[in-house]
Amino acid sequence: MRTADNISEHHRLEKLGTKEIVGDDFNIKGWTVVSEYNQIMGDVEDLLYNPLTEKVRYIVMKVNNDYSSDSSNRVLIPIGIAELHPEEDVLVLIGVEQQHLERLPSYNYEELTDEAEMAIRLVFGPATHEEFSTFDGDAFYGNAHFNTEKLYRNRK
Repeated sequence: MRTADNISEHHRLEKLGTKEIVGDDFNIKGWTVVSEYNQIMGDVEDLLYNPLTEKVRYIVMKVNNDYSSDSSNRVLIPIGIAELHPEEDVLVLIGVEQQHLERLPSYNYEELTDEAEMAIRLVFGPATHEEFSTFDGDAFYGNAHFNTEKLYRNRK
């Protein structure tokens, strides 16, 4: 059994990869990602989740060329910023614009550190001292940006 002690400090999150999603959760891998104005921003390439809590924390998004000068650019989007489209298999990013995507660090799983997660979080709004004084997963992931309820509210 996996414990917090035997998960690498910077790899507490795992790629969903080919693992199955069980229950009522939607497998959004491969879905198109659009802005709230229906502009195509990219595609969902993978998801990062915490195996201890079994909660998805990030969408790994391959950014559309119109939104990035780097054709291989992948970024992490906190799961609570996205919503499922009410009818189509499309992921909608609420309040996310091109300048947000440009400010996000490029995603590299091997370089996912506490500092990288903090930088991602700051792109989408201010943070409290509790979230950033030390990397405390409960405080950090307790932010609305990581609330999966928003993701599913259009499909319940």
